[in-house]
Amino acid sequence: VVPHFADSSEQLTHLGAAAAQLFCELLRDKTSIVIGLGSGYEVRAMVECLDLPHTLRHFPKLRGLEFWGLLESPFLALTQGLSTQSIVASIALRCTAANLKPQIRCYYFSPRLAFENLEAAFFTVRSPYEGDPRFLESAGLKGASSVWERQPVGFLLNQFYDRFGNPLLSEEYTKCIPLSTLRTMVVSEKPV
Repeated sequence: VVPHFADSSEQLTHLGAAAAQLFCELLRDKTSIVIGLGSGYEVRAMVECLDLPHTLRHFPKLRGLEFWGLLESPFLALTQGLSTQSIVASIALRCTAANLKPQIRCYYFSPRLAFENLEAAFFTVRSPYEGDPRFLESAGLKGASSVWERQPVGFLLNQFYDRFGNPLLSEEYTKCIPLSTLRTMVVSEKPV
């Protein structure tokens, strides 16, 4: 775990490099693997540090690699290529143009994906920012004030959580992998 400070691009690079290193360690001696990806600066930094598709030549046993989007942001207009859809699409574009031995498949978020097949998930977990309520209201989320009344303690995959780990927004506003699946992955000792 590398601490990240939003005002430091150098820290972001270190975080991306650490996540990319973990990603590469997961690929060692694998013939296939399914990886879930979230959104944001940190996930984008990891993908940039991975230098796909060039890094994949170091894994001769790898025959199949799948990236699954872990969320969809219907009420957010994320810029700078930070949405899960943008990150997954960039991987697909980079790898499609190359003549790769492993078969690379990329999937946007879909509630029909069999998330229990994930072998690892990379996404950002953070404390709520001071400006989050204004951002949610500007995105048209009418329930933003009730989220703050219930005192969120964390934010992941475009979802605020209370101190018990319960989501504070309804599914009509956020579409993401079920928290129960992430909990099962952790219990199963899969990297999350």
